[in-house]
Amino acid sequence: MPEIGAYFTVLIASALILGLPGRTVAGGSALRTRRRSACALGLAVLFLAGDALWVHLGLQNRDRLSVTFLDVGHASCTLVEFPGGRRMLIDGGGFPNDRFDVGRYVVAPFLWNRRIGKIDTIVATHPHPDHVNGLPYILDNFGVEDVWTSGDEALVDWGVPLTEKMKAKGITPRLITSKSPPVEYDGVQIRILNPGSRSPSRADLDDREINERSVVLHIRWKDASILLPSDIGAPTESLLVRQRAPLASGVLLAPHHGSAYSASTPFLQAVRPSTIVISTGRPVREEVLERFRQTGAAVYRTDVHGAVRITTDGSRYVVSAFKNP
Repeated sequence: MPEIGAYFTVLIASALILGLPGRTVAGGSALRTRRRSACALGLAVLFLAGDALWVHLGLQNRDRLSVTFLDVGHASCTLVEFPGGRRMLIDGGGFPNDRFDVGRYVVAPFLWNRRIGKIDTIVATHPHPDHVNGLPYILDNFGVEDVWTSGDEALVDWGVPLTEKMKAKGITPRLITSKSPPVEYDGVQIRILNPGSRSPSRADLDDREINERSVVLHIRWKDASILLPSDIGAPTESLLVRQRAPLASGVLLAPHHGSAYSASTPFLQAVRPSTIVISTGRPVREEVLERFRQTGAAVYRTDVHGAVRITTDGSRYVVSAFKNP
């Protein structure tokens, strides 16, 4: 993609230098033409330098794992970029209706800005609009290799636009549970900690139970680890603690947008994070923030800090936020 931009920049600059469209100029016009040519050359050099810098930075980041928590309001969308160049998009944000397409107006521009045209894996953690309604646009406009969903066959037909888009694209989602084997991308291990088993049918599940069956991912690379628990609450947190699931992580995405009914003290004690990111578009209760502060972790909120990006070389974490309040 940098090469394409460079090509068209040089093409346009060349046209300007040659004086297109063809017109004979003389006297003072010749001076203006030379100035125009110099400007065109300058622009070409700047754009080429920018492309070269982007490629250089991209190569530098190839030995890093980065996770970006996008600012999608009271919703969730997380981009994981692996050291070898693979990319995983976990949820896509969204609203309960079609008044605003988060995929089109927030997620896609972010990806294009990072020169990403392909997503290796999309993970739809559970069928609630604030997590999946932004994904259809991504499926339509990006190359997508694979889609993972909660391992309930009854939940595959989610009754949301994502289902119809997957059908139209001929994509059969991969159903994952805690019994699924770990997956390795570019030396990074991804473990599925939840859901634990299949449920008989979606008709038996209310919204709270669907949240409890959200996909929970634990990502580990060398000595660095990230826990992405989606919308689970205290019941599933307690279950994971009792099961001695590998919860310890340097980075934690706050469960259920920092809900008062999640991020229980035993769960936080098991995770022991150094950084907590809350993906939210609403005020977070003081009691929840106090629980987070008691862990000693640095706390970031997308409603306050904007998008939050965390990069690691496998040992230390570097956090950057779009906004600095």
